[in-house]
Amino acid sequence: MVGLGFKKGRATPCAFYHEPRNIRVVVHGDDFTVLGSEEQLNWFRKQIQGKYVVEFKGRLGGTSQDDEDVVVLHRAVSWDREGIRYEADQRHAEIILRDLGLTSVSKSSPSPLNKFAVSGEDDEQLLVGPEATKYRAIVARANYLSQDRTDIKVAVKELSRCMSKPSKGDLVKLKRFGRYLVDKQRLIQPLSYQPGTKYLDVWVDTHFAGCKKTH
Repeated sequence: MVGLGFKKGRATPCAFYHEPRNIRVVVHGDDFTVLGSEEQLNWFRKQIQGKYVVEFKGRLGGTSQDDEDVVVLHRAVSWDREGIRYEADQRHAEIILRDLGLTSVSKSSPSPLNKFAVSGEDDEQLLVGPEATKYRAIVARANYLSQDRTDIKVAVKELSRCMSKPSKGDLVKLKRFGRYLVDKQRLIQPLSYQPGTKYLDVWVDTHFAGCKKTH
């Protein structure tokens, strides 16, 4: 990549930018996702094929010559007149439900977590052996899924705080999280066309003292 004129990203070595050609590339293992104009994408494809044997999965774009749907690292991405739609890999939600003993007909929860709902003895009794291992495995999978689902990020963050010493109370919270996914195994995020903006509103949780366990 450097030999082709790309500069490696400062925040991550997996991102590259070619300023003269205005091409951006993200590398995940041996998977390349490339953003640029049609002319520059053709140039990059020729260069990479001259060096490696590659499989071309598709080109997503807004014209009739482009693909409308592609799958990138098991995420479904589509592009139409309304904009772009992005869907996380729902298999992770299905596995989480299976490992928690839940099905699509189990009782669902309207929210993924109520971190103040469990206290007292349940928080003092630590999970041991297979139970603790299972808790960590499920939360690790949820953590991977949360990078694509904004609706569960806060809940998974709270569950992840207990990875080293999960308690029976944490398991109750995890089961509630699973019940949230019962009727929400899929999440499609629409990214509609919109005008440019100079400002972004950012909302953060600053009520740190509200958590009796960690304040």
